[in-house]
Amino acid sequence: MLGVLVLLFAVPRDPAPTDLLLTAEQYLNFARESRAHLESRATFEEAEATLQRARAAMEREFGRPLFLRDYDETRSLLARAHGLIGRSIEESRAAVSQRGTRLREEIESVRERAAGIRRLLENLPPEHRTALAHVVSAESRIWAAAEGRNGADSDAALASMRAAREELDAALEQIRGLLVRYLDRRERWRRDLEETLAATRRQGGTALVVDKLNHEVHVVQGGRSVRVYPAELGPGWLERKSHEGDLATPEGRYRVVRRKSGPETRYHRALLLDYPNEEDRARFTELRRRGEVPRSARIGGLIEIHGHGGKGEDWTHGCVSLEDRDMDELFARAPVGTPVTIVGLWREPAWLEQILTGTDG
Repeated sequence: MLGVLVLLFAVPRDPAPTDLLLTAEQYLNFARESRAHLESRATFEEAEATLQRARAAMEREFGRPLFLRDYDETRSLLARAHGLIGRSIEESRAAVSQRGTRLREEIESVRERAAGIRRLLENLPPEHRTALAHVVSAESRIWAAAEGRNGADSDAALASMRAAREELDAALEQIRGLLVRYLDRRERWRRDLEETLAATRRQGGTALVVDKLNHEVHVVQGGRSVRVYPAELGPGWLERKSHEGDLATPEGRYRVVRRKSGPETRYHRALLLDYPNEEDRARFTELRRRGEVPRSARIGGLIEIHGHGGKGEDWTHGCVSLEDRDMDELFARAPVGTPVTIVGLWREPAWLEQILTGTDG
């Protein structure tokens, strides 16, 4: 009997891999703190289940005689659990990185959309600016997401961006109909532009194109824009000027008939246009006949491109206003007789299609 006992204790024993189990449990906790249980749920849960099986296998061996214990299955399960935990961490990091990229792209897309809507709204007459509150709310959400104010959870940031889009959608609902009505005149603008550009290609010389929607004055030579200046208009620019006092900027093809500077103008320098032309007079007569213009109204005149702009708002009585330094340049380029074409829109901005269709391109 003594010999048997000596023999049993002399047989090499398989030590329990408790250190490996502890390391695996710590690794699993690290993965959980790294949000692997959220970002790589399936792999993390498989790793967790495998670790539980390893722990159960070790406990079964504890119930066996010391000299019969075999921890090969436990070690195998621990090795598999360790590999799964590492994979879940990698998958989690990849998911976070991918979502971070998507978030940055989303922020840029929504920011561009908001900027386009803001530009439009800021140029609308005051009575049409109620939608600006939605844009301001959207911009605050964009800023919070971009600055990380939603914490490490990019899901919260993406949710914030969805809310920003909803704010912008609400703004668009208020102004889309207004813009669609404005663009009803697009075919007329296209014809006027084509004739103007063709004339500069055919005859040479310089023409000016006023783009009301974008609030720009273009210097055109050889059929293309060679210089562009920001402009301010009359508060009623959404409409085509019909009579004196409507604060609208006219649309059509005109010419510079007089150049003013010094004491000749209150606005630094000015280019007087031949508004009203024959077409404007015929339209005024027809509108008054239909009762769309008061019988007492006059057609008005003195429409100019002039200086004293840069106020950041539409303030003229229907004229086109530039900053004084820009007006100096334009004045030097535009002798008497220079064609001036005023349209509602020349170059369509990227955000316009988004506004009209409600999509994000």
